[in-house]
Amino acid sequence: MLTPPLNKIPIIPDQLTSIIDNQVSKLLDNITFNVTIAIQEAISLPDDIKCDDPRIDALRKRIEAVNALIQKLQEIEKYWETGSFNGTAVNYSGGANVNRIGLSYNEDILIGGGELTMEWAAGAGKEAPIDGSSVFNIQKKYRPKIYRNTTYIVNFQIGLPNDIGEYTSADPNITNNRLDVYVSGSAVTTETQFLNIAVGDINPEPNTEQTLQGGYANGKQLGNRIGSIRSKNIPSLKASVTMQFRAEEDGEMDLKFVTRKGSWLIGEIEVLADKQTGFSPNYVRVFKRIPTEHLQTPLTFKFQYFDFRGNKADLETVAYGALFNGGNLYVQGNNNLITGSTYVEFHISGLIDGYSSVDCQ
Repeated sequence: MLTPPLNKIPIIPDQLTSIIDNQVSKLLDNITFNVTIAIQEAISLPDDIKCDDPRIDALRKRIEAVNALIQKLQEIEKYWETGSFNGTAVNYSGGANVNRIGLSYNEDILIGGGELTMEWAAGAGKEAPIDGSSVFNIQKKYRPKIYRNTTYIVNFQIGLPNDIGEYTSADPNITNNRLDVYVSGSAVTTETQFLNIAVGDINPEPNTEQTLQGGYANGKQLGNRIGSIRSKNIPSLKASVTMQFRAEEDGEMDLKFVTRKGSWLIGEIEVLADKQTGFSPNYVRVFKRIPTEHLQTPLTFKFQYFDFRGNKADLETVAYGALFNGGNLYVQGNNNLITGSTYVEFHISGLIDGYSSVDCQ
C-alpha cells in the first residue's frame, strides 16, 4: 500500500469536492435545515421520556446526519478540486464559458456515492461540447508519493443517475457515456487490458482515437490515460472498476477523473501498491546463544518488525517466561576442570572394521 503520509486516497463521497460557491451553499443550507429539525424534535420531547423510546433513537440519527454533513463539507474543501478542460488547458479559476461539475450526494443508487452533474459551458445544457470536459482531481498538497518500478491498482465504484438518458455529446465519436481516468506527476506504463472498460453493452464508436488527440493524448496536459469507462444510458447502473499502471519514476501522483459525456456517480476510490517486496516467510528459525548465567532462568524476548525501507512497525511481539536448558558444551584447550559425574561416549568408524564404540564413565 502507498507509504505515509497518504497510504490511501480518501474515500469518495466523503472527500468529493467542488470549489463552486453554490455547491457549498447547498451543503450549508442542508446542514441548517437538519439542525433546525433536530432542535424542534428535541424541544417537543417530554421531560419524562424513557431512554428506549423510539423518538430518542430517531433524534440521535438526525444529529449523526448533521455531523456527517459537516464532515463532508470540511473534507470537500480540503482534499479535492474541479476544473474545466477545453483540450488546451485546465481552468481551475472558473469564469465565463467553462464547464463545471455540480456536486450532490446520491444515497439511492450508489450508497454514499457522490454525483458529478455536468454543467456544460455556453448554455449547452446536458450536451457535451467537442473537445470539452470537466476534471475532478486531488489538490496538489494532498497528492501521494509513488515510486518507480512499482505497479499500482486503482479501485473505485461508478454509477449512473436516473436521468442519464438526457445527456448527449456534440462529438459524433463519443456515442456512450464516458469517464476517462488519467495519472500525472510521474511517467507511467499503462496496462492494455484496462484502457477500455465497457459496463454492459456499449454503442459502436466510429473513431475512438480521434477523441484522444491534442490535450487528451498521453503525456500532454492531463498526463497519461490509464483507462476509460463507457456505458449506454442505463438508469441506476452501478459497477466496480479496477485499473492498473506502473510508475517509471518517483513522483507525486495526481489522479484525474475526466467527464467526456454523461453524469457519473463515484465512490470508494482507493489506490494500492501491488508490490510484494519485504514479505516475511511463514517460518523463521533464529539461533541465539544464551549466556551460561541465564540458563534455567525465565527470560523475556521482544521481536520488532521492519519493512523493506527500514521503517519500524508499531506492532511488537513479546514472549514471556522462555526457559532454556542450553546447547552443546565444548571443552577445548588445557587446564579444564569438570566436577561431578559425566558420561562420555566415543564413536569410531573405520573403513574395514565398520562401526564400533567404547563407553567410558
